[in-house]
Amino acid sequence: MPEFSGEVGSMFGKHKGKLAVGAAAMLGIAIFYKWREHRLAKDDPEEYARLQRLKQAVKNEERTHQEP
Repeated sequence: MPEFSGEVGSMFGKHKGKLAVGAAAMLGIAIFYKWREHRLAKDDPEEYARLQRLKQAVKNEERTHQEP
């Protein structure tokens, strides 16, 4: 098992810059979509309500697939 942890540590060491860029990109996307959703709530309440219904439907669908 020590060999595996050494390999993983080495892999993270070699690619930490790429991992950091990926994490920053994901955070940026999350912030953008939160801002966009907030803006949509102000500018177009009907479309915002439709988006919320779609999000709820997706959550319900995921829940039904996860439960045995």
